[in-house]
Amino acid sequence: MIDRYQLPLDFPAAALRADLGKIAPSEWIPHFNKGYYDGDWSGIVLRGASGRCDTLHIGEPFETGFVNTPVLDRCECFQEVIAAFECSVKSVRLLRLSARSVVREHRDYDLGYEAGEIRLHVPVLTNSRVEFYLRNRQVSMGEGEVWYLDLGLPHRVANLGETPRIHLVLDLQVNDWLRSLIPFETPGDDEIPVLDMDPSLAAANLEKFRERVRLDLELQRTFSEIFDRQLFAEELVRVGRATGYDFNPRDVEEVLRSERRAWNAQWTV
Repeated sequence: MIDRYQLPLDFPAAALRADLGKIAPSEWIPHFNKGYYDGDWSGIVLRGASGRCDTLHIGEPFETGFVNTPVLDRCECFQEVIAAFECSVKSVRLLRLSARSVVREHRDYDLGYEAGEIRLHVPVLTNSRVEFYLRNRQVSMGEGEVWYLDLGLPHRVANLGETPRIHLVLDLQVNDWLRSLIPFETPGDDEIPVLDMDPSLAAANLEKFRERVRLDLELQRTFSEIFDRQLFAEELVRVGRATGYDFNPRDVEEVLRSERRAWNAQWTV
């Protein structure tokens, strides 16, 4: 399944930024997932469940009754963006990550093509030092572009620049019109094939690669921000194979299980 795709749509960046000027600083709300970020991550509800604009929480999955808020009534360009989507538009928010702020790796559960609801991002304000990673692959998004991202997968973002990063974020119900725009069922280009190889050779290769990582600061940085166990195993395999060490995800999982058992044994009387 494809996990990222730039839609054949775009909106005028200057008009999008002009709508930001119609919003008062006091209207931004701190994000509720305080354990996920460092710095300032905040937002504004433009369309919410029952028209509420006092919380960024979008409600339960498949909730109905989404209504525009008074903030959206002032913002003509944001209204035009929403009207461009020929499908059921649910939650619409502006999300702002201030300069020198970080959202740590996480997943947005109960969201995605297979669940019948997707999330699109339209960058309104960004800078060249924003680093967004989906499954540990960087995605560069320009102002006015429209991006589908499978955010049920591990993702993170760091704004290392000196200006805010603000995205218009839309949650949409999947229909045939969206399917005509986004090739959801296209296989991903980074799926990891399982190799038929001797387990002892795979274990030896994995240990050699682990030693290489211990001695290579750049490789350490590659893995340092990955907290999702499945993604960590996949990335070890991908990078290991790219540097000449063949092993499979199950070999990594076995080592992780073994080391967890050893750790737990220290505390077992």
